Amino acid sequence: AVRKWFQKLPEDRKKNILANFFLHRWKLVTVISIIVLSSIYYYQSHLQETILTKRRRFIAFTSGQFDYLNKIELEAKLNDYSGKLLPSNHPITQRVGRVVKRLISHNNDIDEIKKHDWTVSVIDDLTIMNAFVLASGNIFVFSGFHAHIVDLLFIGILGFIWMLFPTDLIAFIGTTVSRILLKIGMETPYNKMLETEADEVGLILAAKACFDIREATVFWDDMAFLEKSDLAAILGSSDLPINLDFLSTHPTHNERSENLDKLIEKTLKYRNNECPPLPEIDPRIRAEIRRKARLMQQLKKEKFGVLKIQDLK
Repeated sequence: AVRKWFQKLPEDRKKNILANFFLHRWKLVTVISIIVLSSIYYYQSHLQETILTKRRRFIAFTSGQFDYLNKIELEAKLNDYSGKLLPSNHPITQRVGRVVKRLISHNNDIDEIKKHDWTVSVIDDLTIMNAFVLASGNIFVFSGFHAHIVDLLFIGILGFIWMLFPTDLIAFIGTTVSRILLKIGMETPYNKMLETEADEVGLILAAKACFDIREATVFWDDMAFLEKSDLAAILGSSDLPINLDFLSTHPTHNERSENLDKLIEKTLKYRNNECPPLPEIDPRIRAEIRRKARLMQQLKKEKFGVLKIQDLK
């Protein structure tokens, strides 16, 4: 655009612009150099290393600015759910609190965990299976999440504790089209990478707290089954007609299960000598048996009332 604009100018105007450019070229070089060097210094001075995975990342805000933003966010969430929060003495709130307390007490060697005043709030909504945690250490869990995974609640909490470490921030500037392309091509894969890292951190914290981390893969297997069941109820099929995984900011449930399964043996080393021995029967074996039973049940449903010629004897 600039080139076309310059080419359309009269010759005397072009000569005047070029003369001014060469006259002040060192000033321009100085200004550009200062901007570039300042940007490099700002970036380098705001790099931090994650505590457990040792990945270096850029943090745009100071700790004081984070505290201020976290306070505003907490007040906003409390206002949003003011009429739906279960009392602090409710059994579900107490159960979640005990799980979180156990995780924190076994990970007090991590300064970023020890410095927070952790709280738990349960939102009374059985239709939502989700939970989240603010960077200030305030954990919110929907009652629908608890209702479906009573025995595996801890693994859900683990996926959110990682967020006490400041979130990596990416700013995109440009037109609407360029923002969409950047989101699909850059931000979405980056967020998936962060989620995978979060699962790894959660697995380490759980192992240190003496939980059976083998249940993690079982949990995500169950989540994948529930997701497919919901799709089957809505669409009549457990598979989407179009693969839209590239638009998702999170790995799929199956991907999370597979990724965590690869980390199990390595992460079990974080269990200390005070932890009780793991159950002899690996819960992943139980999950495999259940998966095969579900598959057989699905095949029976598909065959009911439909005769396949190849099945004729």
